[in-house]
Amino acid sequence: MGGQWFPKVGVYQRDTWNCHAYHANTEFFSDFGVYDVELSLPNGLFLAHAAPVCLQKGADGAERDASLDPARPLNAIWKLHAEDVHDFAWAVMPSRSWGYTHFEYRKTQIFYYSQGANSENLPRQHEAIKAALRTSAEWFFPYPYPVLTVVDVPEEARAADGMEYPTLITAGSVPFDPFHLRMEPEGVSVHEFGHQYFYGMLASNEFEEPWLDEGFTSWFTHKAMQRTCQSYFPAAGSRSVDFGNGLPTGWRLPWIRSPNGAFGCETGRELFRTAYAKPTWCSTNWRPCWGGR
Repeated sequence: MGGQWFPKVGVYQRDTWNCHAYHANTEFFSDFGVYDVELSLPNGLFLAHAAPVCLQKGADGAERDASLDPARPLNAIWKLHAEDVHDFAWAVMPSRSWGYTHFEYRKTQIFYYSQGANSENLPRQHEAIKAALRTSAEWFFPYPYPVLTVVDVPEEARAADGMEYPTLITAGSVPFDPFHLRMEPEGVSVHEFGHQYFYGMLASNEFEEPWLDEGFTSWFTHKAMQRTCQSYFPAAGSRSVDFGNGLPTGWRLPWIRSPNGAFGCETGRELFRTAYAKPTWCSTNWRPCWGGR
């Protein structure tokens, strides 16, 4: 997986540069830009990528996704172009280890890279992504990018699962889910797609105010899943307001002790209740007070 780059392009705001050091418990803050990326990969690897592919003409004049690398005869060169994003990511696996499926929905090209054992859950994941595209267009505005890539990471790479990058998300699935618990693949797919807005286009400072991306994305996950899988999430006003284990108690725990944003959290649990649980609970319960549903 090629992602989580550091250092990143700094953000100049309020007459100064906002460029925090690396912190293990935080994500990042970076400015928008245009990315032209060229990768030389062995022919036996299959590439899952953010951004559209720049087609290349071969010696026969035909256009292809990749061309032979003249410096490395066993490699292929991929050229990718992304505009108006503040990060870039890709993933590779042996070509025979990944399933590949492509759909178009609401003018968005959706690419799925799935593990063979999880292939039966692909229709469920696709329905979840479609639901996220519909609800985000209704509540915010239509997803503006031409592509969305959804990567199902292998079991041995679970540390890379459940992550968001502009136009690419990692959303794992499971080979056996007889009770259709909806956490995987539905819940994680909707959540990571929600980050295309809250983090992606909002471009909030994840160092200093992690609740602006995780809190609003968790609220979106809760509401979108409540609409799509009505029996899975509780109604508004409930204290169990998100999609993971432990959230029913997250609302009762103290707020963060440090005013220093995500890097002021001493543990992952403290970050969780600060960035995920309480913002979701507050957003869910404020809406009825303001006349929402």
